[in-house]
Amino acid sequence: MDINIKEDDDRITVSVKGDIELYTHAKFKNRLFELTQTSDKNIDIDLSKVDYMDSSGLGTLVSLHKIQNKKGRKLTISNVNADIRNLIRLSTLSDIFEV
Repeated sequence: MDINIKEDDDRITVSVKGDIELYTHAKFKNRLFELTQTSDKNIDIDLSKVDYMDSSGLGTLVSLHKIQNKKGRKLTISNVNADIRNLIRLSTLSDIFEV
């Protein structure tokens, strides 16, 4: 998994390449939680190069959303493929994440 971070004046864009699943989500989780500790900006996660995500990846997104919410900041996800969009809808997280 590759994680690329681009910081602008008002937001951080995190571009992920590779699957987010049980064996790779620790890297994803650690990098994102590090961002929440060092930055007070909105975070957008670009999933255009992610083909598969399991419940461990969703759990990380929910935790990150809660952290950002407590700080008065937003977490958005963008460029979600159909399979991940369906996973989000089936897990009833579409109320939290617009897809």
